[in-house]
Amino acid sequence: MARAVLNVTEARRELPRLVRRVAAGGSAVRIGPRGRADAVLVGSDEYAALTSRAAAPRKDRWAALRLEIVGSPEDLDAEMRRIRREISDGIDRRAARLGSPAKRRR
Repeated sequence: MARAVLNVTEARRELPRLVRRVAAGGSAVRIGPRGRADAVLVGSDEYAALTSRAAAPRKDRWAALRLEIVGSPEDLDAEMRRIRREISDGIDRRAARLGSPAKRRR
């Protein structure tokens, strides 16, 4: 059974074999000192997939987010005032628990 994290010295000694294994589609190899994974060896195809996903345009990430406002502009204003008041009260309560005056943003 493979170890969860490969020791750095052992990984250095086994690097050619590990590279061949991940290049052939094997699972990623976690490497680090004292059982703590500080690095991961992955195949180039997997790396390309990970980096292309991370580089996706932000608009695509938020494309599914939709907001529908139902009500009049006055209803919206009243709800915004209620939410601000609720946030302000929460800040005041937290400041009171910490024993310091609340700093308010305007």
